[in-house]
Amino acid sequence: MDGEVAWRGNGAAMEALVAAGDVDALRRFLRHGSAANVAEPPLPRPSTNMYASADHIVLRLAPDCPPLRLVSSRVMGKVVWPAGHAVALHLCESFADRHHPSPSPPPSIFLEVGAGAGVTALAAAAVCGRAFPLVLATDFTEAGVQLLEENAARNHSRLRCARLDVCEEGALCAALDAHMCDGLPRDVCICACDMAYDEHAIERLFASAASAAGRWRPHVWLARSSNFEHLDEHSRAVALRHGFAVAARHRLNGCGVQDALSMTYLNPCVDDVTDLFIFRLS
Repeated sequence: MDGEVAWRGNGAAMEALVAAGDVDALRRFLRHGSAANVAEPPLPRPSTNMYASADHIVLRLAPDCPPLRLVSSRVMGKVVWPAGHAVALHLCESFADRHHPSPSPPPSIFLEVGAGAGVTALAAAAVCGRAFPLVLATDFTEAGVQLLEENAARNHSRLRCARLDVCEEGALCAALDAHMCDGLPRDVCICACDMAYDEHAIERLFASAASAAGRWRPHVWLARSSNFEHLDEHSRAVALRHGFAVAARHRLNGCGVQDALSMTYLNPCVDDVTDLFIFRLS
């Protein structure tokens, strides 16, 4: 696998990309096997409504899910990663209200970390009203939160948005506290799509989920595209260390990532197979 060769052969470049938080450049690095052509323009300084005048792309997920209007911005590099797209399709197909007139399983809060464009969380908010009475999309930068807010506004979504960096001690519990109100369930679905490349983030994700267990009943949805299959053993080991075990595994197929190769069209990626692991406290 080219990505694995790149991982092993140029660790310094990998560490620099992970430290910079540039997930799009990282994916290009894994795809091409070198640090060439991975540079992106720096993010502009966060400002009010920084995406308000941006063009948009329409992404159609499924017949039962309204089409999504997403900001088309070169700073994103990729509009949607494969795992996020696949899980959004899975939500549309499996949790649409017409398929589940009564909630089964019991309703949960849906919290997505590293949400990017927010497609997975937007799908959850659009079609899973009974299953997920509260849907919260988070990212670790203020610019990322503004992007989520703009996408939520363009879709007239009930989605809530907040800044959350799982590597910050206590941040996940603080985010839940800020949005918790009477009547909401204590079950929390913590969803992370294509985060497996960052081993430290996976460690902190499960540590944060475990720390929330005293007040909530957390379960972790960890979805990864085929590009990161070689990291499954690490993810399972980290989960087990923090008391989580795989309760279910779903093989998902979709169109894959939507490449923002231009401002006007989308191009499906070849990484169109995703495995969704659902971890619960053992």
